[in-house]
Amino acid sequence: MALAVTRLAPGWADGRPFGGQEAVDLATAYRAMTVGPATIAADPLGGRLVRGSRADLIAIPSAALVEPVEPGGLLERVRPSLVLVE
Repeated sequence: MALAVTRLAPGWADGRPFGGQEAVDLATAYRAMTVGPATIAADPLGGRLVRGSRADLIAIPSAALVEPVEPGGLLERVRPSLVLVE
């Protein structure tokens, strides 16, 4: 998700963004990784936490979802503290 926002990875030697014009904001990246796959799969209940929907859930610290997203920052390094799979 961090890469979608920053278009940078800390290991890239030249430090220039790859496809910088394709960067998205954090809300768009979040939606693309939650609701997006379900929409593509034509699953009207997927990717949402609402009654009746099937969902896998991960929990990460809220601090990881704070903008601005920095290359090598918390969003890039965070690991889930909880994973639930239906």
